[in-house]
Amino acid sequence: MAKRVVGYLPHYRDPLSYWTSTLDFSALTHVTLAFASLDTEACGVEIHYRQKGATSGDEPGLTGFVKRAHESRPKVKVCLAIGGASGSDALGAEIVKDPVGLAKKVAKYAETNELDCIDVDQEEEEAKRTDVLDAAYGDFIRALAPLLHGMDKELTAAVSRWKPDKVLPVIGEFDFMSPMAYDYNLADSSPTPVQASPLEQSEEEMKWWVSKGADPTKLVWGVPFYGYQWVPNGQDGEPIAYRTIIDQRGSEPTEDQIELGTSIVTLNSSASIRSKTRIAKANYGGVMIWELWQDTTNLNWSLLQAIKSEMTQ
Repeated sequence: MAKRVVGYLPHYRDPLSYWTSTLDFSALTHVTLAFASLDTEACGVEIHYRQKGATSGDEPGLTGFVKRAHESRPKVKVCLAIGGASGSDALGAEIVKDPVGLAKKVAKYAETNELDCIDVDQEEEEAKRTDVLDAAYGDFIRALAPLLHGMDKELTAAVSRWKPDKVLPVIGEFDFMSPMAYDYNLADSSPTPVQASPLEQSEEEMKWWVSKGADPTKLVWGVPFYGYQWVPNGQDGEPIAYRTIIDQRGSEPTEDQIELGTSIVTLNSSASIRSKTRIAKANYGGVMIWELWQDTTNLNWSLLQAIKSEMTQ
């Protein structure tokens, strides 16, 4: 089975028209657009994908982006992610309200827009998790999977072992799952530098899902294209994009903890990304990237190009 390279493109970054002409599709097997908008209408919820700030309809560049991805050789699949950290409350409410009806609308949107897969990213806060939502989530997934598979489309999920309860009963319904193998040590809640995604700890996430019955060939290892920065004032770490690290440093970091001016940054360097990619290629189903905008445009130091290099060896 060919290994997957799945890259997320968030709706709050550049419009799809930009990515249509600049993204290296040859480095990817899947691009996941994150996240869908759920519009409440008189006739019920409607699904759309659009850039942040737009209030209605779909992203104007969606059709062209999908066409460009499909014209790549080999073809790149375009997925739509629903939910996400900021949209899970709305998604969860709709799942509880009518899981089967929502599944039909999501599948219809994928069909209408020639999308290749749906990525379910349900990340409600722990305090908002309920048995009712977990049960309805299962109903939603069981309804959505055959609808998508009947159209030769895929069902995927971004998952984490700190929120597994709803996923485990339907683990066999997904074509692949992407463990979010980062942000373990809560770097944005620590006044001292910590590594948020060390290799051994992030691989433990992969092994945990295997221990729960996941097919390792259907597990796609999530890697971060960002780090955390601490300035000398005792404040918690702040996220910093890899591209910003490159811009400020002026060269490629070769270690996972560096000095950046008077601050300290922890990250996954190119060497660590390559190591994770090699392990994922040998033992799992590929890698997932959060997220593509954060990569540097300097191809010599690009993390996406490092992954591409490892995957093509």
